[in-house]
Amino acid sequence: MRLAAVQEADQLDLTRTDLLIVGSPTRGFRPTPHISSYVGSLDRVAPGKLAAAFDTRLDLDAVKPEPLKWVIDVGGYAASRIAASLERHGFLVRGGLAGFLVESAEGPLKDGEIAGDDAIRLAAGEIAEESWLLCFDEFHVTDIADAMILGRLFARLFELDVVVVATSNVAPSELYRDGLNRSLFVPFIAMIERHMQVLRLEARTDFRLEKLAGQKVWYVPADDAAAAALDQAWRRLVGSSSGMPQELAVKGRKLRASRNHYRAPRDTPAGGREID
Repeated sequence: MRLAAVQEADQLDLTRTDLLIVGSPTRGFRPTPHISSYVGSLDRVAPGKLAAAFDTRLDLDAVKPEPLKWVIDVGGYAASRIAASLERHGFLVRGGLAGFLVESAEGPLKDGEIAGDDAIRLAAGEIAEESWLLCFDEFHVTDIADAMILGRLFARLFELDVVVVATSNVAPSELYRDGLNRSLFVPFIAMIERHMQVLRLEARTDFRLEKLAGQKVWYVPADDAAAAALDQAWRRLVGSSSGMPQELAVKGRKLRASRNHYRAPRDTPAGGREID
């Protein structure tokens, strides 16, 4: 994570950024001129690049007289204009547009506006507003900072009755095993086992590897024999030699796959949809 003042923001490499968060004080219903200039000059990004926006604002309940309160409420705040500009440049703005209350135009934040776990509770609340069901595949933990945040985040999600479904290659009791300060993570494991039903899925074989058993995964050198072996492996996996090249976007980089096999959804007799 990198924190940058707006004067330094043009040095950020957004192609390697997973999430861009832009915030500004509200000045005349808008971001500051520097923030407006920055978001307005951004290059268009690849589809799906994530962003979020927030602002600081005066507490409407403390604004006098009443007509001024109405003007401020109608005029809006900086976050909505930041988000609109980000979306024009291709960003996918996620979460609510957070606004933090300040004592005056120059701050500071009002007492209790952000303290302790409030930021995590705010994030959990926004997740709960958007989705009642969260699904994770290959759930694992490798960092103590992530472990501590997950504990507080999941505690709030469970309080808000969010349903969580997750798959993992290890049982909850084995998560973050031998990790630094793992004792701090153990209460999170207990919470998972208390709030979630743990199921062990057993089968006679790992179907992901069934067709690869006993097969090479590396073909070196990249000669005609390697190409023929890959063609044979391809036919064994997909049942034909068909396939089309495809370009994949991976964290700002473009990877070209020489062959891709995908069958589009088709109608079923029951009127539903399925994917082969």
